[in-house]
Amino acid sequence: GSRGSFDQSNGAAPARDVRHIVSAMSSSVLRGVHCTFAGPLDLLLPGGHRPPEVQLAERFGAQMQSDIDEYSTHLLVPPSLLSSGALPGCKRTLALLTKAKSLGLADSLHLVDLRWLLACVSHWERLPEREFSIAVEAFC
Repeated sequence: GSRGSFDQSNGAAPARDVRHIVSAMSSSVLRGVHCTFAGPLDLLLPGGHRPPEVQLAERFGAQMQSDIDEYSTHLLVPPSLLSSGALPGCKRTLALLTKAKSLGLADSLHLVDLRWLLACVSHWERLPEREFSIAVEAFC
């Protein structure tokens, strides 16, 4: 074979597909993160229609859930819910927080602006939640 060739017939290492490399690298960024979206609607739509934010989070290793459970680590609040003043009246979000408290997650569940997730993805690392934290009192 010629110099620089990655042809397997000459005994050189096989060419690696960059898509597999990027996928392996990205899938570890949010490993161990179990997210539920706050707000009036469940963003995990039936029939396989998943919004881009959900697809992106999953590509980076996050587990997306429709409801809070004992494995939940993050409740993501869409910015539109924060800016509109609709947060305190959101019945679904209040129900998710009540369930989290009943499961003993009050001290461990991160209540964060959805932009935390997008920032983690854009930086390719899990960023500290404190910069995106939302006080539970904002819901009451």
